[in-house]
Amino acid sequence: MQSTSTIRCSNCGQPIQARIVSFLDAQKEPALKAQLVNQQLNRVQCSACGTVNTVAVPLLYHDGGKELLVAMVPMELNVTKDQMERIIGDLMKMLPRENFKGYMFSPKRALTMQGLIEMVLQADGVTPDMINDAKARTQLVQQFVEASDEELAALIEEHDAIIDARFVQTFTSLAQRLAQSGRADMAQAVMATQQVVVERSSFGKELQAQQAHQQEVMAQVADELEGLGEDASQADFLRVAVSYAGDEAKIQALVGLIRPVLDDAFFALLDAEIAQTTDSAQREALDAMKGMMQELIVLVDQQAQARLGTALQFLQALVNAPNIEEMLQANAGMIDESFMTVLTGNLQEAERRRDIQLSARLKQVYEAVVAMINQTMPPEVQFLNQLLSVDNATALQLLGEGLKHFGPSLVELLARTADMVAEQGRADLSHRLRELHAVADQMANG
Repeated sequence: MQSTSTIRCSNCGQPIQARIVSFLDAQKEPALKAQLVNQQLNRVQCSACGTVNTVAVPLLYHDGGKELLVAMVPMELNVTKDQMERIIGDLMKMLPRENFKGYMFSPKRALTMQGLIEMVLQADGVTPDMINDAKARTQLVQQFVEASDEELAALIEEHDAIIDARFVQTFTSLAQRLAQSGRADMAQAVMATQQVVVERSSFGKELQAQQAHQQEVMAQVADELEGLGEDASQADFLRVAVSYAGDEAKIQALVGLIRPVLDDAFFALLDAEIAQTTDSAQREALDAMKGMMQELIVLVDQQAQARLGTALQFLQALVNAPNIEEMLQANAGMIDESFMTVLTGNLQEAERRRDIQLSARLKQVYEAVVAMINQTMPPEVQFLNQLLSVDNATALQLLGEGLKHFGPSLVELLARTADMVAEQGRADLSHRLRELHAVADQMANG
């Protein structure tokens, strides 16, 4: 259950409209659960001074799938035992009456938000030892961030054996929390330190080598898909997939590039292919490929959802920021396709609901983003965006002018961008860029 309340900023005293969650059903509202675990629930940033305020309110957490019910009454409220019981009784009235089970008569208790989070994580299979390990990683990451250049080099060498994917991801998680809390400067410092760790650690060097190999494979698969032409059918894509059976790297690249094609109809074709395969080894390879593809699809979809969630959180921080331009400059890396999708979608929804105040603020954000992009993009990249914003006939007319102004660098840019968007799974845009590249290359060398 959510409500809106006016609070006073703890720093400057300005009134703030805060969205308060007092009842959280984890199965129905997984996004709110994610906010809780990431320590973002019932927090609001002051638009006047940028301070992030935590609203101490009672909260009832329910996860029916795990039969977990926790009532959290913050110690900051300083209530008596009788008052606490009355508060919990009022919270319990929010529970649904249907399918009422025994565990729902007696909720577990938490006195702090951190205590509630740990109960939620433990119910998800995260043990106290795992929680302690995560805390230790975070503390070590903070030590890395605060170190001088010489100290950082020594720390990387000292802890090289424990630097792994989870350790590197901790930098990203910490940076996201700092950005959402209005500490864009610190978030930038965290990401800069992460880059140094990746460049100098054994794990980071191995990761970079793997990424380079994956990029090569991605380019090979993209070229083969492009060879199918614009009228490629699912049967054509299936033929490519079957030829990759047993090659995990190529299957991974294929799923990333053609995720929208991999629907029920595609897997029905694959099942038919498996059924008519008489060679037992080949049938086993195709079965394994099908399982791998389905697992990768789940992962790709989860990653896409996570990117959108991160973009939404950053947009919320921007809307509440006292200085939009300053926050954008400090977090330029957050401006990507996912962010623009979220921004335009929220702007359209605000206009549809005729929320004048929010739509005006979102327009400010949009204009600031466009201005920043225009300022930071090289002229040839701005020209490329212009090419992609017009129809093919107009783009072909503009190419001649662009080649006169930018020369061979424009041809190279078209090729690089086509490869890049192919790696991102955007086959249609990659195909259009390759067409423009072919024409530009012919013009330049014709």
